[in-house]
Amino acid sequence: MAQPHTRASSLVIVDLDTRRPITRPAHADTWRLIEKRLSKSEIDGIVEAIHAKIGEDDEIKVAGWMPGSDWTGTPFQIIYEKAGHHSFELAALMFGSLAWEAFIRHPDEWLTTKTTFSGRDIENRVYFRRRH
Repeated sequence: MAQPHTRASSLVIVDLDTRRPITRPAHADTWRLIEKRLSKSEIDGIVEAIHAKIGEDDEIKVAGWMPGSDWTGTPFQIIYEKAGHHSFELAALMFGSLAWEAFIRHPDEWLTTKTTFSGRDIENRVYFRRRH
């Protein structure tokens, strides 16, 4: 089970551009909707599944690429069906907020930004593991 949410100074996400800690999810309204539609144990289960996808050795993660395109039979299916009410767009936004939560709970420090790849904008947040 995922650890309780903590805002300890060692568990932060740092904005790559400003080098400042991010203390709140970008879409607070989306997070409130997640908390309204999913139980704490459901949220913790999703965060734990995202932690499993982060891995110990991965240095870079793109949030939207982590769950794959078919969520059937995965811990992410509940985001689409229950929390997102079968809206792909809302479920994707919710996954991004849950990924943010997973990275802030992760024991390593992460930097994040939105960026381009091969000349096109990546709509998802990109996370970089910070090694000291």
